[in-house]
Amino acid sequence: EPEVNYKNSNFYDLDSLIDNQAFLEQCYICQKIEGYCIKCFEPQCKQMLHAECARRSDLYMDEISEQPN
Repeated sequence: EPEVNYKNSNFYDLDSLIDNQAFLEQCYICQKIEGYCIKCFEPQCKQMLHAECARRSDLYMDEISEQPN
């Protein structure tokens, strides 16, 4: 069985990256409260949705890269 080790285990603390509240949100598109929902990336929009529901509805998110100072 493969084994994965990390030099800095604090850097890969995945539990701290997951917002457990997102599992309790209702999807704006399918209206279900199941699975992981993400917030719309428009700053003024507060809607939560499943990534797959967004994809099926032909919604998309632009990746914004920050320019180094």
